[in-house]
Amino acid sequence: MNTMNLRPAYKYRFCDMVKGIGVFYAIMVVVMTSVICLVSFEVSNGSKVSGSFAAFVFAATIALFVMGITTIREDMRLMLQNGIGRRTIFVTELLAVLSVSLLLAVAGELLIAIGQAVTASRSEFFITDLYQILYTDGINFNLSLSEHFESIALAFGIYMCANLAGMFMSLLFYRLNKMWTLIVAIGVPLLLIIGLPMLLTRGSAGRFIESVFGMMLEFALSSPWALLLCFLLTAVLIGIVNWLMMRRAPVKPVK
Repeated sequence: MNTMNLRPAYKYRFCDMVKGIGVFYAIMVVVMTSVICLVSFEVSNGSKVSGSFAAFVFAATIALFVMGITTIREDMRLMLQNGIGRRTIFVTELLAVLSVSLLLAVAGELLIAIGQAVTASRSEFFITDLYQILYTDGINFNLSLSEHFESIALAFGIYMCANLAGMFMSLLFYRLNKMWTLIVAIGVPLLLIIGLPMLLTRGSAGRFIESVFGMMLEFALSSPWALLLCFLLTAVLIGIVNWLMMRRAPVKPVK
């Protein structure tokens, strides 16, 4: 890995991702502000209405997943053409997603905290996020410093996993030929929607798989650190597979 190439490559990828999440974050600020203003206006006119804002982590996860899909192919073509090796490209992607995931996790926690502080005395507002929904009954709650840290850490793990999963999807379809692209695009959704439910409802194998999934889910939801561990382990496994696919991926023209 050429460390001389790592800095400019990281700077390019990080700055580009920051622009993307900056637009996303601005939209979330506008949405939350609009909810607060509209509900306040209706309440001031005597209407009995309520408003909620509780999907920042969910929306951010989708944004980073899509970003993982769209950036990896562009980076491979651009950086390989400029003499940057595949290992340097992969490390660049990891460092960029680490930085952006942490930045977005902190920014999201700050936004939710500000929204809850502004609406603390107003029962008609419901402003919360995933951590509070899972571990504090979803109420507007003044979190302690350690709880804010847990919330940020959990969001960070989810964002990392989502972005690497997006990279995996992009690299998978990048490596497949036309026939296998069609087979995977049709077969995987059918397997998940039809095949897996049928397997879980039939025979001892289905009951065994269901019990294993149940134990895994129970462990994951037992504490925020357990859930974070699950996301981080998943991210590591996906990252390893991404590197195995990326190290020998041919450079193809844009379709």
